[in-house]
Amino acid sequence: MAVAATATPAAATAPARADWSKNIVAAPAGGVLIGNPDAPNKLVEYISYTCPHCAHFADESAKPLASGFIADGSTSVEIRPYLRTTIDYAISLAVTCGTPEQVFGNHAAVLAAQPDWLVRLESASPERQAQWDAAGATGGMAMVIADSGLQPLLARRGIDAEQLSACLADGAKLQAIADSTNYASHVTGVEGTPSFTLNGHLLYDVFDWAGVRSALIAARSAHN
Repeated sequence: MAVAATATPAAATAPARADWSKNIVAAPAGGVLIGNPDAPNKLVEYISYTCPHCAHFADESAKPLASGFIADGSTSVEIRPYLRTTIDYAISLAVTCGTPEQVFGNHAAVLAAQPDWLVRLESASPERQAQWDAAGATGGMAMVIADSGLQPLLARRGIDAEQLSACLADGAKLQAIADSTNYASHVTGVEGTPSFTLNGHLLYDVFDWAGVRSALIAARSAHN
């Protein structure tokens, strides 16, 4: 008599763990928050887009921070633009244009391209800089972005000319960034960029990825 074959039960598949590094939301200070909003460890980065050290930090930290600390939900990272120079006003509004996902991508792309656009702006003649000032807030920022040559980069990222103009005229966003900068300077104790807070406390004398990584490892151990 033939015996029917018995099917072997399929092994249970463990549910995929959420990758929190893909979760990007708008933050009240004008930037974005990446990761689990309820993460036990909360890192805030104060970034000036005219700061070469900030560009270096962004490049060096992006992958290990995402894979080693954000993805598992243990750490969230908030990027807060910090205004140091007149140029920062225009660049910060351009970077924070678009959806949260676009803003995060803008942040990385603009910092990566910093050696190209920053030299154009810093080499502008005194007469040209006077024209920026004379054009008023919105007009001056539009001139800065035009002189920077960043429009093609932003266009490739889905920010068209009309949307960019609207972002440069966003007084509420600019005020939020300015208020955040003032609070960081006068209350938090931020004196330069990049600077960082972890769980509300300023990381003194920490200005690079090695220092931030050490602080994150210590904080994670404290929560285990």
